[in-house]
Amino acid sequence: FVTVGSGAVATVLGTTDFGPLPNEFEPNGTTLTANPASANFTAFAGDHYQMTIAGAISTTTDVDVFNIGTLQAGDILALTNSGIDSSRGTISDAILELYRNNGGSPVLVTKDDDSGPGEDSLIDRFTLTATDTYFLLATNFSTETGAYQLGAFLENTGAAPSTGGSLLTEIEGALAQLRQIVAR
Repeated sequence: FVTVGSGAVATVLGTTDFGPLPNEFEPNGTTLTANPASANFTAFAGDHYQMTIAGAISTTTDVDVFNIGTLQAGDILALTNSGIDSSRGTISDAILELYRNNGGSPVLVTKDDDSGPGEDSLIDRFTLTATDTYFLLATNFSTETGAYQLGAFLENTGAAPSTGGSLLTEIEGALAQLRQIVAR
């Protein structure tokens, strides 16, 4: 965090404005149709990796899901979903959720709705407890729409993540579809 006047600004250390997957593509609203971002980490320093993805919540029911690949138990993630309050987008209340595949029945691992600057999301130094495929879900609070940027900073403890990937298409679905899958 950097204190600016009476507020604070947070971003994931070392992120760039654009990486191999700079933008999400619709549709991508379920774990089955998630944008393939598993190879989009960029080496930062030593066993540290970063990723930045830009997207937009275009309707009140929009949700964007990104497959960030297989991560190991013990890996530490710092995640942000930033909008207007971090000057990284136009959405005024961004929500961020982290899921793991759990054998094809995705489960919510953690989520955040306002721990960053203003109403931006921040999951800071979250230690993974299971080796699995992980997904980031970007969504909105209530009727908020607009552009956002996801940031991920990985302190890797096991096998290095894939790097140098690129997104070809995003596939969108409804938030209700993901919640039905998770509820099974």
